[in-house]
Formats: sequence, structure tokens, C-alpha cells
Amino acid sequence: MRPLALPPLIHFACAALGLLLALLLLWRRAGNRAANRWLAGYISCLTLLWIGDLLEETRSTLVLPWASHATDWLIFLVGPCLWMYVRRLTLQQRSSVLSLLLHAAPAAALLGLLTPFYVLSAAAKVEIIKGELAAPWDFLNWPLLIAAAQIMGYWVASLFALRRFNTALREHYSALDERSFDWLQRRPPCLQTRRPAPHPLAFHPDTLALASIASGFPSFWPGSKV
Repeated sequence: MRPLALPPLIHFACAALGLLLALLLLWRRAGNRAANRWLAGYISCLTLLWIGDLLEETRSTLVLPWASHATDWLIFLVGPCLWMYVRRLTLQQRSSVLSLLLHAAPAAALLGLLTPFYVLSAAAKVEIIKGELAAPWDFLNWPLLIAAAQIMGYWVASLFALRRFNTALREHYSALDERSFDWLQRRPPCLQTRRPAPHPLAFHPDTLALASIASGFPSFWPGSKV
């Protein structure tokens, strides 16, 4: 086992921060909670894959054989989590259970292929791990290539979904800008407030005199009878 130097410790600290960010997204109650959950899943998959690679790079899997390939199947969930996050971010309809199962099928298939390795004894796992670590770095890893192609496909689909959503928003607000709201300044006749015309008797001398008596002040209006 290679001793942990400063760079691996920094990597593990960054992975811990990634898990903390995922927990904060899950704990957050405000905002788009569905999108936050998928984003937390996306960050969690990347972080756990990162930790698995660090364990192999530092030869820690020889001491902890149960941790070898424990997170490999998560690589097929990176793309689906990103796609679901974009869907919920753009306010699309929630995916059905069948659709979610189809997206998770590659990860489930890889998990099934890795199950025989998981049930081996620790000594058998160590022997297999030693062979893998002794293999050349330029060998062709078909599962990794398939996972990279899958992630790229989901990334392109997410990019098109975001562009389509952006175009729809632009068309919506540009249509609002082209509209004229002059009709708001024109009120119908029933809503127009006009000052009513004074009654003919409002300024009659007798009316003013009665008003002055009621108020307690004498009226000096010409022609009043007070």
C-alpha cells in the first residue's frame, strides 16, 4: 500500500466536499427540489467514482479488497442523473417509472456482472486486484468506452434540451415585447370617473341660508332670507 501523500489527501478532501454539497442539496427545502435531488445524485456518482479511482491509485484496495470495484457500476448513472436534472430544471414532465428503469438498465447490468466478484473471498479478490494493477495502462477497457459514449450521448441530449428551453423562453418574452399595452390607458365609459354636475338648487340663496344655520355661521349670501 502506497502511503497517502499530500496530493491524494487533497483529492479525498475534494471528494468529501462533493459529498457535503450533495447532502446540502438534498437538505434544501426551497427552490426546485426535484432538480436538486437529481443534481445531488449526479454529484454523488461522480464523487464516489472519484473515491474508487483514488483507492486504486494508492493501492488501498489491496488492504481493503471489499472496496475494489464497489462504485464502478455508478458510471452508468452519471448520464441519466444529468439528463433527469436538466429535465426537471426545464420544468418538463416527471418521467415514468418504466422510463427510469430503462435509464438505469446499463448500471443494473454492470452490477450484475460484478456480483460474482463481490461474493469472492478477500484472498481471491486480492489476487485479481494484483493482476489488474500489473496490467498495462494502454489496454482497451470496453466498459469504460461504452460508459463514455453513454455519458456523451446524455450530455448532447441535455444540451439540446437546454437550447430548446432557452428558445421557447425567448419566443415567449419576445412575443410579450411586441404587444402594445395602450389599451390599458383607455378606460371603458362605465369606468371613467366624471365629476357629477351640480344640482340647480345647490347654489340657491335659501339652500345656502339653511346650510349656514345648520353650521352655526350666519350667511351673507345676497338675497338670503336669514
